[in-house]
Amino acid sequence: MINIKYISVLVLCLLLFFPLAQLYSQSHPIWQPPDEFQATSPNFGDYVDLTETELRNYIDTRGIQNSSNADMAYVVYDFAALYYITGNMDYAYKSAVLLDEYANVFSQWPRNIGVTRGYYMWWDDWYHRDLGWVARYLPQGYDIIANSGVYEQNASMSKTKVLELFRDIINVDLQYPLFMFNSAGTRPLGLMIFARVLNDPKLAHLAYWYYNKMLHESYTYDGFWYEGAYDYMAIITRALLSSNYKKYFNGYTDPADFTSHVPYEKWDTPRIENLDMDERFKLIHNRMDETLWNSAMPNATWPVINETSPYPIGYNGDNPNYIKNILSGSKLYGGFGHAALASGSGPDQTQARLDFSPAFSHYHRDALHLIYFSKQYETVGGTGYVYSNRVWNRSTLNQNLVVIDGTEQTADYWTDFVDSPYTPENGRTVTELESVDFPETNIHNNIVLFETEFQNFNKVQIVEVDAANAYQNIPARTYQRMLSMIDIDETHSYLIDFFYSKGGTQYDWMLHGGHHDYQIEPASNMHSASGSFGRISLEKQTSSFSKWQADLVYGSATHRLTLLNNGQTEIFTGSAPGSRQNEGSQQYLIARKSASANEMTGYYAVHQTFDQSSAIQSINPLAPVIKKEGVYGVQINMAGKTDYIIHSLNPNVDTFNQFIINNQKLEFNGKFLHLRFTGNKIEWIYSLDGTVMFPGHNIPFLKANAFHGNVLDVLRREGGDSMNAFVTDVELPNNALLVGKTVIVKWGNGWTWGYKIQSVNGNVITTIEEPGFNINQGQVEMHYCPAGTYPGPVTFYITGSSLYNNGKITTTNPISSDTTPPKTPSLKSINIVE
Repeated sequence: MINIKYISVLVLCLLLFFPLAQLYSQSHPIWQPPDEFQATSPNFGDYVDLTETELRNYIDTRGIQNSSNADMAYVVYDFAALYYITGNMDYAYKSAVLLDEYANVFSQWPRNIGVTRGYYMWWDDWYHRDLGWVARYLPQGYDIIANSGVYEQNASMSKTKVLELFRDIINVDLQYPLFMFNSAGTRPLGLMIFARVLNDPKLAHLAYWYYNKMLHESYTYDGFWYEGAYDYMAIITRALLSSNYKKYFNGYTDPADFTSHVPYEKWDTPRIENLDMDERFKLIHNRMDETLWNSAMPNATWPVINETSPYPIGYNGDNPNYIKNILSGSKLYGGFGHAALASGSGPDQTQARLDFSPAFSHYHRDALHLIYFSKQYETVGGTGYVYSNRVWNRSTLNQNLVVIDGTEQTADYWTDFVDSPYTPENGRTVTELESVDFPETNIHNNIVLFETEFQNFNKVQIVEVDAANAYQNIPARTYQRMLSMIDIDETHSYLIDFFYSKGGTQYDWMLHGGHHDYQIEPASNMHSASGSFGRISLEKQTSSFSKWQADLVYGSATHRLTLLNNGQTEIFTGSAPGSRQNEGSQQYLIARKSASANEMTGYYAVHQTFDQSSAIQSINPLAPVIKKEGVYGVQINMAGKTDYIIHSLNPNVDTFNQFIINNQKLEFNGKFLHLRFTGNKIEWIYSLDGTVMFPGHNIPFLKANAFHGNVLDVLRREGGDSMNAFVTDVELPNNALLVGKTVIVKWGNGWTWGYKIQSVNGNVITTIEEPGFNINQGQVEMHYCPAGTYPGPVTFYITGSSLYNNGKITTTNPISSDTTPPKTPSLKSINIVE
């Protein structure tokens, strides 16, 4: 007689077991092991001759408190790999024994789910690395021996028991949020390895989503890790670009019956077929790799921005000899907020770095911070990550910029994370994932100008940035810096440095040297000072009403600073803790001005580094005939050459500013002008926006109108388009005239971004860089950090350029034969500078 009750229980058990059996149905090995044995455990030889009992004794219930519990994970894989290469079943057996013992004890390991580093991991010292650094070697070892016959020959050990161990490990690991964090670069790798061994497609999709999301939302569209600190960027980028991702992700395909999966947000996909990491991510990988390794200073070190370690090595001394390539030329990292002007090449290159990156996580409060490298020295220095002085090194007062009212720029901690939307234990828990909100301030500062070449003319390069957002706590009405690197000859250059501020009552222009020993030697006497500014102990002071000069003297090079003061300035020198690896102290220079909150305060500086003698003989201010706020000029006198530089903070194209140059009247209503006399002959006039009139020297009108309009659509190669481009509502002029220039794109929230123009075809502007966003129903959908939806409309702006060079005229606009000064569209309409 059939026992109905027994059959019912049996059927129920089969129904309960079937999903598990289906889940664990997998052919092995999934991955081809190496052809030659190379132990992952440095002490592997110590375990080869141990008995089963001795091997089991290395694994116990203490979890991370017993370091062998982690060490033996590597040994599991090593025994399995040795079995594969030799065919010796003894090695497969020993690997299976260790896996069996992990399955016996793992459920008893202490599980203090928390947030304090060092107390809540089971495999490593940082839970972000648990799966990808250590635990993954368990399923990798099992994958090799699963079909070896070892389990069939030893009935006391069970495949199901081991697979349940892996499931338990994943369930525990995913109790921790999925952080987009600098140490989490191997966690998606661990998830995929466990997923494929468990034959769990939902877990595989979680790994794919996590990896894809991290590549986008934690990187800017130019390949910078969002924190902007090179050491941390090296940690995460090297992990995410590891060949292991190709090895363990490539070839993954969803099961044929896996059709009902709902993706995790936009970084997942409904189905994965024969995943190819190069095909899917090569463009992103190349950009990340290029940004990390090909952006070095002329001495082949990384620029010390944000919490990058000071020279010569990282603060923990880890891997100091990364191979870094010197930046090949000027570069705007517009997505991150960092610009480099470069003159020359190789170790003799001169670089000026202007940092305007966000201030969160491993940040510095350093919007508009200057680093200058020339003649083999970083003569104006970065502020590195020396942990004992971390608060000081982060401080605005310890950067090369202007401090308003002795106040720090805004900053906040931010890193994105979400609770895992899936665990094998609970299944899919959510369909909508919410990222951590960005801080409200100092997340973005606006590029105004980046012009480094025009029709192969690159002797005058300009960058200008508006960073008022960094000082919203004042609030700053103006906080803007313009740098122009100008070649004197093949081996010498100088840097124009104009800094404008409004909104406070005290302004301190700060400067300190780099990571070699130096002395500040003023050109005029100073008397003793007392007191402090931040951690700077004031030592000397003087007052200046016009021009003040000092040298920062290094071993074989001198950096000469000339300040052209517009009003009374108090000058201080002092010392504070240095940011070099050996710490000690270094010298600082402070130039202080006082003003009303409604008054514009300008600092006008010229920098030059030389090894024997300066190529500059004298520097003088060049003020307009009628003084005007935000309009200033400099005259640079050299042997046989004289340069004139004019800059306008807020140009009005309907009003010309007049200057007396070489006893003749020059009129200019644009943004920037550089004029060079060689003897009494004009070698070149280079101007941005507006019109130049210099009739006393028989120079025709040089007209350089800006181009602006609306962006109707964004094309992205990463989105499946054939090019990276902006489609505009304006027909633009001759393709070749705009190549190499920068198109500045502005969102509806006022943020601006800069992209190098590759070509122009009618109303389509093709860019070298990935745009990073799309326009969706009139709104900006940003795919990289800061990811999210932002208001439209989207507009564009291309600075007009005109060049008179040894009698030849090149301009982005037709030359007018009219004798009346031509009118140009007002900048106010585009509102790039407010």
